[in-house]
Amino acid sequence: VTKPVTVAAAMTLVDEGKISLDDPVERYLPEFRQQQGPDGEHYAFTIRHLMTHTSGLVESPPTRRPGWLVLHEEWLTQTLPDIVSAIAKSRLLFKPGSQVQYSNSAMFVLGRLMEVVSGQSYAQLVKQRILDPLGMNDTFFVPPAAEAGRVSAIYEETQGKRQAVFRFNPELKISNAAPDGGLFSYPAELFKFLQMFLDNDGKVLSQTAVREMLKEQAPGWGLGWRLEEGGFGHRG
Repeated sequence: VTKPVTVAAAMTLVDEGKISLDDPVERYLPEFRQQQGPDGEHYAFTIRHLMTHTSGLVESPPTRRPGWLVLHEEWLTQTLPDIVSAIAKSRLLFKPGSQVQYSNSAMFVLGRLMEVVSGQSYAQLVKQRILDPLGMNDTFFVPPAAEAGRVSAIYEETQGKRQAVFRFNPELKISNAAPDGGLFSYPAELFKFLQMFLDNDGKVLSQTAVREMLKEQAPGWGLGWRLEEGGFGHRG
């Protein structure tokens, strides 16, 4: 459930006037100025398109190879600039804004844009602007080695047998904070993040930013949040 956190951190830059939702992404990331759409034409997508899954970007970054199990170690050691460079070389699936198609790639592009604008790493920015102010002190992109025993293993069933597809390796140097799903956390911590939207007190995000995130921007989507049955949320 990292995507809404990523978008919220980006919205602090909107609050400060450093970026605008309708800015073309290629203004900040020039590697996208040569990207082509499905018809071979170039189309510029905006920050809002990234946040609403309407950018046309591929669902998964090209450097995340098919068949890799959850949190594959080679994936965890990639870097955001390299991942986004590969995304920029892929073709858009459709003209931006013309349809909704869930895209993990969009969050990597947004995370990299945040780095360029702020001069901080994506993970540092999220910690400084969202996690620390909300008191989410037990939420990490890289769990401390001493806490390794608290990190859940992830299992899946294959042909009737359960197998572990992820066990946290405290010796692995994680460089990929993964803006689409890189946070290690748990419900009691995430409640603090959710409460920010219910209170809308303007302490971390402006009231305007919260309203914008919870307003339908594309069918079924606000900014970073899935909107359904009168509420907001995100599966994951």
